[in-house]
Amino acid sequence: MAGRARRAMAVVAVAGLAVAGCSSDGGDDGERSAGASTTSAAATTTAPIDWPTPTLVEGDCPMPTDEVELEVTCGTVEVPEDRLDPDSRMITLAVARIHSSSATPKPDPVVQLEGGPGFASLEDVTGYARSKVLEERDYILWDQRGTGFSDPNLDCTETNEAVWDIFATTDPPEEEAKVIEDSLRECRARVVAAGAELDGYDTTQNAADLADLRVALGVDEWNLRGISYGSALAIETVRSHPEGIRSVLLDSIVPPDSGFGALGRGQSALRAYQALYDACADDADCTAKYGDLHALFTKAA
Repeated sequence: MAGRARRAMAVVAVAGLAVAGCSSDGGDDGERSAGASTTSAAATTTAPIDWPTPTLVEGDCPMPTDEVELEVTCGTVEVPEDRLDPDSRMITLAVARIHSSSATPKPDPVVQLEGGPGFASLEDVTGYARSKVLEERDYILWDQRGTGFSDPNLDCTETNEAVWDIFATTDPPEEEAKVIEDSLRECRARVVAAGAELDGYDTTQNAADLADLRVALGVDEWNLRGISYGSALAIETVRSHPEGIRSVLLDSIVPPDSGFGALGRGQSALRAYQALYDACADDADCTAKYGDLHALFTKAA
């Protein structure tokens, strides 16, 4: 599977862990703040954990760059898997820098914040290398924790296969949902057995990763470009780690305080479709051309 189709499956892989109730056994609600924890209702706060200064380790690019005409440099940055756990292991983020075509590029690069959550960036380096951003600035790509070439990768291959399998069936939605849920639980068991602390995979930690990445790359100021879930990540980063952010570009905005679950997305999609059906029904020209738009969509599906 290639391009967006492969990346769409990655969303099932990473975001789906939470959909099936697959957070770690600590019972955390996902609203923890990095670097501090409360121990009582009186909000007694511990001192921040002194983590190592984030550093870029340069290395070979893990993705093909043959079709990219500009210079691309790659590396990894180590970050704590769970910044609230002083004994947390370190995980690695994969990062690539597409260098500007300008002889005198502006000092503030653009960093890409992918959507999903679960999309990776590095595998799409060829597409990003065509961006007009590169006429003036470097373009920084990174695979968010748990995705792409970052380690560990939480891709749920079990769920990827289950999704494709149900395309070949006409089972009731309830049965298909059960198949997906079972595959997610199987995936959760596998990644947890491999050592993943799922409490560490949330937007709060992602935003802290982004702040660490800027330090590791030696960037004084940069510009955030977030699309879909990436817009929520950008907003959270502005809230919790505003240092070094020159500007923010948001596309297909997802408020960070809204849920990312499949149920909420499905309900939102149904409301959008219903609004389209109603608008067509109220428009004589649309009705004359398409008739019952709901029935037409149902038949196409």
